[in-house]
Amino acid sequence: FNKNIIDIMVLNKDIDILINNKIDQINHDEIKINLQNFEKKLEQIRRDNIYKNAIKHTKVDELFLKIQNNFQDKKTQVEKYQAYIAVINDSLRYLPTLSREISKHNHPELSIKISHFFGDIAQFSLNEKVSKKEFGNSINSLKNTVVQNDLLNQKIDLFITHARSIYSNYNALALVLIKSNNLKLDLEIEKFSTLINNYLDNTIKNTIATTYFLITALFFLTVFMSLMFYFKRKSEIQLKYFKEGVDKSDNSIILTDRSKNIIYVNEAFEKSSGYKKEEIIGKNPRVLKADIKSQNFYDDLHGTITEGKRWFGEFINRRKDGTIFYEKASIIPIFDTHNEIKYFMSIKLDITKDKKYQRSIEEKNREITKRYYFDNLTNLPNRNKIIDTLETKEEFTLMLVNIDAFKEINDFYGIKIGDSIIQKAAGILQSTRSRHDFQVYRLHADEFGILINKVLNQIETIGFIDSIEKSISNNKLHTKYEQNIPFSTTTGVSYSEHFKVKNRKILIQANIALKYAKAHNDTFAVFNETIDVSKKYENNILWLTKLKDAIAEDRIVPYFQPVVDERNKNVLYYEALIRLIERDGTIISPFMFLDISKKAKLYSSLTKIMINKTFDTFADNDECFSINFSYEDMINRDILKLLTEKLQEYKNPHRFTAEIVETENISNYDVVKNFIDIIKLFGCKVAIDDFGSGYSSFERVFELNVDYLKIDGSIIKNIDNNEQLRIITETISQFARKSNMKIVAEFVCSENVVNTLRELDIQYMQGYYFSPAVKDISMYQDMKTIA
Repeated sequence: FNKNIIDIMVLNKDIDILINNKIDQINHDEIKINLQNFEKKLEQIRRDNIYKNAIKHTKVDELFLKIQNNFQDKKTQVEKYQAYIAVINDSLRYLPTLSREISKHNHPELSIKISHFFGDIAQFSLNEKVSKKEFGNSINSLKNTVVQNDLLNQKIDLFITHARSIYSNYNALALVLIKSNNLKLDLEIEKFSTLINNYLDNTIKNTIATTYFLITALFFLTVFMSLMFYFKRKSEIQLKYFKEGVDKSDNSIILTDRSKNIIYVNEAFEKSSGYKKEEIIGKNPRVLKADIKSQNFYDDLHGTITEGKRWFGEFINRRKDGTIFYEKASIIPIFDTHNEIKYFMSIKLDITKDKKYQRSIEEKNREITKRYYFDNLTNLPNRNKIIDTLETKEEFTLMLVNIDAFKEINDFYGIKIGDSIIQKAAGILQSTRSRHDFQVYRLHADEFGILINKVLNQIETIGFIDSIEKSISNNKLHTKYEQNIPFSTTTGVSYSEHFKVKNRKILIQANIALKYAKAHNDTFAVFNETIDVSKKYENNILWLTKLKDAIAEDRIVPYFQPVVDERNKNVLYYEALIRLIERDGTIISPFMFLDISKKAKLYSSLTKIMINKTFDTFADNDECFSINFSYEDMINRDILKLLTEKLQEYKNPHRFTAEIVETENISNYDVVKNFIDIIKLFGCKVAIDDFGSGYSSFERVFELNVDYLKIDGSIIKNIDNNEQLRIITETISQFARKSNMKIVAEFVCSENVVNTLRELDIQYMQGYYFSPAVKDISMYQDMKTIA
């Protein structure tokens, strides 16, 4: 129940995060799924017995209704938000087209005003405030421009209409966000959670208090009844009052004679057992037996009370209608004046509801324990279980078995087939023929653990792994869509006797062996000191320290490599390339530190340094330049904001080119397109870097409306002696020309490569043949002069 409450808290936060990312492309499907899941969770809470019981004793239903109403209000605001975003994006996509059409009319004054107007629009797209007066002045300035061309006037009016639409919809969007935030749905959910949990705490406390009270009451009632029977002749009036109290007591009370036949029951007994007094008087209490307790239980009971001792315990009895109920009971022998047992009094409390509640708690605990220690998909014990088990073992062999290329299988065939392969692999591993005692675990995703209760020798290890391979090769997955889906595994092995380390570290050693086997394309590997990756981690830490020091000491700098027009050796533009300068002056390539910067979350800091220093370098000259941007940069709002601020300050933003590094990391091309649309508002150009490296798509590039296509160096550097690479380059070149894009060949390293590119009519080139990356762009001009 609490998990459902936590889930709606998380879903509410997710919805808030999604609708507050105003500069990014909104994920409508994810918002829709979150809204649907929120409604489902609310319905589960409403139907839960805890909620149904709580509304009888608290005002929790008022809070729940308020949450429902506030959620419906938020859902309405989200739908409005989606509508405004759609209108804004349509106008933002259309404005660059209108701008290009207006610029074709060669009206300088109008082009300058349009450029300034784009500044206001860019501020809106970054959610920065522009006053109504400033916006009105920009519109009036455009409208007052003297234009003699009717068609041009129509396009200006259309441009103003779309700009107004962006302005009004962003303002409406701000109101929607304010209304959504003012709903305070998260506070209502938190109040609801607190109230429910207080109710549950009080319920448990009351149950415990009631139990202690009843036990105490039973004791005093027993003493009191004994006294009353002893003074029967002297206290008839007191006995009358006592009998009335017993008759009306909430506890079931049974009085039997010495032969254990019932001579009295009260109203509470009739209510709990379903028997009327006249039906039960004269019978033995065993008519209530449900035959669930053992005979030893009843023998012990009868032996205790026959000896004149008090008995206390629990009964499992059957009502008249056949249903089972539970009772906590105290049976007291009552003596006559001769100290002989004359009666037996049984005082009982119906604890059926408490038992059900207790069973429910035990069942939940079992379920929690199962979830903690067992995998839902395969029902195998999981990573938590193997870690606990390892702590108790002395001698064993641990194998980690990983399904090869599982991500590709999952992506190609779908999650259902992927799950089927996991289940199939689990069954195969469990049924592996071996004379050794072992247990299979599912550790995570596509990885299994096999714990063998002895240290295997080399021959036994190879034999066990060979059994796994044979079983897997003979058991392909059959589906109605595919005849069979083959899959294979890789195994990492570690033994408990290796290096005398703690058992938990052996799991790490087996994982190192597994990674080693995969890296070397082996079927399996056994851990030893030669494959230990601790030195690699040490090297990573060393470079991370160097990188942090370089950032702190301002030793991250841009170097510049020219993109050259091969026909006249003039520079098309300079590409800014990042370098780290050691304290001794050594220049370090990004190959040594760029991957580490991403893992350490320093990558965005490097990009900001490159933007600031590169724009400063080209502020006082007329050269064109470019900076590389990865997908991580394009989804970073701070980087986009810094870049647009620089472009607004820059006198000639059209001299800037953004080089987009296209890799497999790009998961949302709408974000890339949004990034391109924003910088093109300033008249900037866009290049696709490393095209043809394995992840690029002609269709994607065409949709992105770029200016330059840079062919990856892996293709260019061997083009002079590889006909296939020449064909690939020619295909890319033809595609680019038909799409009105300029081609740049990277990594041009020799005169033979230059001659081959000339034959393919590729004009723009970049590489060491012309110039390495230089600290000062004047150095290239000197090299050119010397050449």
